[in-house]
Amino acid sequence: MTRPLDRAAQGSATVALVTTAGILTPLLHRAVLSTGQLSLVALAMGADATWRRA
Repeated sequence: MTRPLDRAAQGSATVALVTTAGILTPLLHRAVLSTGQLSLVALAMGADATWRRA
């Protein structure tokens, strides 16, 4: 398993985050979410991109 900082430095975490954002953005525009809920979505996306095994 690679360390999260190694993945971020390699760019794979960036690719995962950008891909997830591209998929979720149209869905989030339709949803009625508070600022706190949107913040949790952003944190979940970042955590998934950083901690997922290659």
